Order: sequence, then C-alpha cells, then structure tokens
Amino acid sequence: MIKKNMKDTPHTMTEADFEEFAKATDNYSGSDMSIFVRDAVYEPVRRLQLAKKFRKLQNGKWTPCR
Repeated sequence: MIKKNMKDTPHTMTEADFEEFAKATDNYSGSDMSIFVRDAVYEPVRRLQLAKKFRKLQNGKWTPCR
C-alpha cells in the first residue's frame, strides 16, 4: 500500500524499509495509508513554510535553519 500511494514520488527507501513500515502499519486501512504517505510527502513543505531563516549549502542549494 505504501508503494502504491507513493506513485512517482522520489524516495530513498529500500525494500527493507518498506517491509519495516508494512509490519508497523499492519492494521491500517487503505485510507489510513493514503493519509500517512500524503502527510510524509508534505512534511518538507511544512518545514519551509515555518522557516524564518535559510542557509546556503556547499552544493549551492538552500535549506531552512532551525
């Protein structure tokens, strides 16, 4: 269910990570899984919205400061 809900979302999860999540979410419904994945996908957006300062990384990208 997690893979299905992630669709084309880029990620670094391994097969072992998927198996671990599957065990941890054994009694979740399909709707629960959809909300779980959507919430995880939007977490970086929430961090950016709450950030007051940003710093430039060595690779030229910007990241929010805590």
